[in-house]
Amino acid sequence: MVMGGSTRDATSRYLTPTRRLAVAAVAAAVAIAFADSSIVVLALPNLYGRFATSIVGVSWVITSYNVAVAVGAVALLARRRADPVRLSRIGMGVFAAGALGCALAWTLPVLIAFRCLQGAGAALLLAGGLGLLARLYGSQTRGLIVWTLAGTFGAALGPALGGVATQLFDWRAIFALQVPVAALALLVALRSAPTVIPAAAEKVRVAANAALALVSGALVGALFLAVLLVITVWGLSPIAGAAIVSALPVGALVARRALGPVAPRMAAAVGALLLAAGLMALALLPATSPGLVAAAMALCGAGMGLAVPVLTEVATGADAAAIRSGTATVAARHAGLVIALVLVAPLLSHDLQTGGRNAVLGAAKQLLSADVPLRQEVPIALDLRTTISHAHRGTVPNLAAPFNRHGALQDPRLARLRDGVTGAVQDALTRSFRRSLILCALLAALALIPIALVRWDLAGVPLPLPASAPASASARRRWLTPLAVAAAVALIAVELGLGAPSFGLPRLANPCTTRPGPPGGGINGVVERLARSALDGAACELHTTREQLVLSFVPAAGTHRIRWSRQTIDRALRAGLARAAHTAAGNGLVGNVLAFTLTQLFAPSVEWFLQHAG
Repeated sequence: MVMGGSTRDATSRYLTPTRRLAVAAVAAAVAIAFADSSIVVLALPNLYGRFATSIVGVSWVITSYNVAVAVGAVALLARRRADPVRLSRIGMGVFAAGALGCALAWTLPVLIAFRCLQGAGAALLLAGGLGLLARLYGSQTRGLIVWTLAGTFGAALGPALGGVATQLFDWRAIFALQVPVAALALLVALRSAPTVIPAAAEKVRVAANAALALVSGALVGALFLAVLLVITVWGLSPIAGAAIVSALPVGALVARRALGPVAPRMAAAVGALLLAAGLMALALLPATSPGLVAAAMALCGAGMGLAVPVLTEVATGADAAAIRSGTATVAARHAGLVIALVLVAPLLSHDLQTGGRNAVLGAAKQLLSADVPLRQEVPIALDLRTTISHAHRGTVPNLAAPFNRHGALQDPRLARLRDGVTGAVQDALTRSFRRSLILCALLAALALIPIALVRWDLAGVPLPLPASAPASASARRRWLTPLAVAAAVALIAVELGLGAPSFGLPRLANPCTTRPGPPGGGINGVVERLARSALDGAACELHTTREQLVLSFVPAAGTHRIRWSRQTIDRALRAGLARAAHTAAGNGLVGNVLAFTLTQLFAPSVEWFLQHAG
């Protein structure tokens, strides 16, 4: 079933049904191998629940695969002779064995080990798959186009496919379903006759590969960070997350159809800009909005669909050395992913700690501003703080539990407060992703430098779509490109207008200024307002905020680990109580005699607070 050498491109358009099935099988294996760079992201919560580890620990399930692919591809570059069929056979067999091992893994180290094996097989599969597709088509150009598009859309579809498999079956299904795909492609390779191709002596196209590495690194923001955000922080189900991230491949497909064919330099530059804009839109989210995430992911997909294929084709070239140069593009893409993951991981870890502190403060603000008795609010605030600080690393704790323990299941007011606090915590943690996403956007913008250095006149890039197009279609494409850029700018402008700069930051009031207390009549309402005013007075005495004061009642719990002695808090609370009574009397709420009486009534509450203090 093998066609020797290369023939006219036109012959590739008239493949027999058997040959078309063979091409589809190999292209599917190539797509899955590229998709595996991010296919397990939507299953990460299931993984760290199954293996009792952290999000950092299970991130090695992704990183180890990409490292293995990059190292394997670099090792292949040293070979002087290449047989695409033999490489495909070995690669598909090893990839299938690794996928089966991942599906059966019983510990995290075992899973990571099999991911490394799978990555090594993927390096061989991807390198050999390019040559095998060219031989099946009888055309180096058509084989390269199919290989490139399979890799582009495979990477874009990866998270969504993994999410669907996890939701319908289990995280193990992600790997189990890959085994028959690789096995079918292996059958095609086994039926193909080996042919050794000497490696050419030409240099690897450095500028194109550098641009490809930067674009691939930037895609960590869309393929990893954005998916992690909607699943881990927002708590969406894998199928819901898959629906949101499906905007990525949709955006890629629409961009390819609407804007192509365009000049290669224009496609690469506009693609990098749209990818950077989409990542900035993800970074500047003004709310926990799945719609805005989907719009930003669509922009990222459009950028990916324009830049990745043309850069891959430029870096590979349509010549006899495509196996070697194609292997170089595999190494560049996965090296970019690994470098970006290495840069993003510590930054995200640090910012999540800061976000956790802001989440506690935001939750305390919501609590202490609610129409709920202070004796209920303070224990819930302390319980929430403990729940967040003791949460498993990389996970979002069950924020409903502290409220439910204190009666939210029976009290509608506490139930509403629980929902508001959960939103405040999600907002703060969402903001924690901001700097990491901006870093990824910067990588996409930096790709413009090597794109400008590519010798496009010598690249010999095959256009991804037929070059002949009606004049009306060409005219439409002239305004579609600026329209896409304008849409990206408009999305970012809308987010800024909706309050993106301050989103996720708790706005804590100055306790030294008078502010209205909770509504309520009778003696209980007056006592509640007096109690909050007393807390403000104590916080003013200690030069902190009401929220930080309450959170510091347990010694190690101040959001900045502030410690005060019992005597210091005693004096501050009593001074705040005296100030509150004086203010109440001055405002005409109660007379001086009643103010004195309320001060005495509130004195036992001071003792109650002190029981929680250090």
